[in-house]
Amino acid sequence: MKIERNNLVYALGRLRRRALCILEREMTRRGINGIAPSFGDVFMIVAAGGPMSMKEIARRTYKDKSTITGVVKALERHGYFKRVADPEDGRATLISITPKAVKIIPALGEISALMNERLFGGLSARQSRTLFLLLEKMSSNLKYDETRDRRQARGITPGREAAC
Repeated sequence: MKIERNNLVYALGRLRRRALCILEREMTRRGINGIAPSFGDVFMIVAAGGPMSMKEIARRTYKDKSTITGVVKALERHGYFKRVADPEDGRATLISITPKAVKIIPALGEISALMNERLFGGLSARQSRTLFLLLEKMSSNLKYDETRDRRQARGITPGREAAC
C-alpha cells in the first residue's frame, strides 16, 4: 500500500499493528508473559523511576489514571509489580517492580533495539531527523485547542464536535 495524504491515519494504525505483532512474538520467544506491548511504557517508567504513585505513572505516560489502574493490576497479577508503603505518607502506596521484573529488563531492551533496527533500517540519520521533525509538527497540529474547540461545541464555528 502506498502511503498518501488521504490514508495516513490508516497507515499509521497498520504500522502500529505490525509493530505490536513483532513485539508480541519477540516477547513470547523470550518467555515473557503477562505484559502486553502496550504496557511497555508503564513498565519501563516504573522500572527506571523507582517506586511511584499511580498518579505519577499516569502523568508520565500521558494516560488516564483508570487505564493505569488496569495495567498495574495486570502487571501485579503476573508478578512484575508490587505495592509498597509510601515512606512519606503512611496512608498511600507506591508501585514498585519485583525481582521477576528486574530479570526481564535486559530482554526488553533487546526487543526494543530490535524494533528500532527494523523500523529505521535503511534510513539515514538525516532521514530519521526529518521524520521526527515532521511527526512532531503533525502532533503539534493535532494538539487540543481549547478556545477553538469550545467555540465549536457552542456552535459558533461550523465543523465537527469538539476534539478530545
